[in-house]
Amino acid sequence: ALEEILPVTADVRNQADLPSLALLLVIDKSGSMADDAGATRLEMAKEAACRAVEVLTERDQVGVIAFDDASKWVVELQSVTDVAAIQSAIGTIRAGGGTSFYSPLRDAYSALSRAEAQLKHIIFLTDGASSDSGYEQIIAMMAEKGIMDPTKVTRSALQNAASIAAMVLTTES
Repeated sequence: ALEEILPVTADVRNQADLPSLALLLVIDKSGSMADDAGATRLEMAKEAACRAVEVLTERDQVGVIAFDDASKWVVELQSVTDVAAIQSAIGTIRAGGGTSFYSPLRDAYSALSRAEAQLKHIIFLTDGASSDSGYEQIIAMMAEKGIMDPTKVTRSALQNAASIAAMVLTTES
């Protein structure tokens, strides 16, 4: 009955039947991500990224981009063969700088457009609005290449995130 009204299934699939996945974790490391007392937004974003890596298989690929005013590859897009090493690299991300969306979205687009996976996802973790512009064109290019569905991401979703936001940009090849 639940399967009839929700997009879920109780059928447990064989792992071999699951499509391959290329996942890019794009993490805002700007100064505002460290402004909380106790667990910072950056620490929560890094923890979420580490948990996401744990559910991937060796058939999948993962990459991690950290950004403030510029983007930097923390983990190049690669097969998930050493979860601990990937999580350790995520743990090295430190806060500082402003917030610009263009370069991390450009880098994510470039990597995913070359990835050979059936599903391509971006999880974009940020706490604020971008100080730059032009990233709307990157989103449009992603839609043209089938990397994301533009109906699932809006400009306001990118600009008006008040707390840690996870935006999943999805496609099936």
